[in-house]
This record gives sequence, structure tokens and C-alpha cells, in this order.
Amino acid sequence: MLLRLFTIIINAALLLSLFPWPLFLFASIFLFDSPTSTSNPLIWSTAWSTWLYPVFVLLGSMKAYKYTGERNYATALKWTALSAPLSLLTSLTLLTHWQ
Repeated sequence: MLLRLFTIIINAALLLSLFPWPLFLFASIFLFDSPTSTSNPLIWSTAWSTWLYPVFVLLGSMKAYKYTGERNYATALKWTALSAPLSLLTSLTLLTHWQ
């Protein structure tokens, strides 16, 4: 019961974090104001992690909802815990593989 409640609370917090996301999406276009910023891998990785954040949160939330319905709370918590860091992992992958 406690694991179910914990999963629901974290999932709700992640979904609520999507409300300010459009502001960050709009602000991300200003990352490329400087002419030299298009060749900076840190700016690109920040932009991509901002752009892809809702995809990973929604994917993790849908999977967690599915497993919560099946009463598999441990797997639901794993999907919830993976959803937000995947955006950061995308950013780190872009940084390490930048040519």
C-alpha cells in the first residue's frame, strides 16, 4: 500500500512538472541567440533534454499507470523513477558523442 501511494505521489509530481514546460520550451529558442552557440555541444544537449522532457515523463507515467492497474507496484515505481532521468541521459549522451 505504501509503495502504491509513493508511486502515485511521484508520478503526480512529474506530471505536474509538465505545466511549466511550455515556458522552458519557449525559452530554449534563446539558447541559440549567439552565432557561435550552434557549435556548442552543451547548448545542444540542454536544448534536446528540454525538448524531449515531456516525451520521457509521459512514457514513464503511462507505463507506471499500466503496472499500477496490474497491481505490480515495484515495476510501476521503476518506470516512474526512470522517466525524468532519461531526459538527462539523453543530454549526457549527446555530450559524450559530440563530434
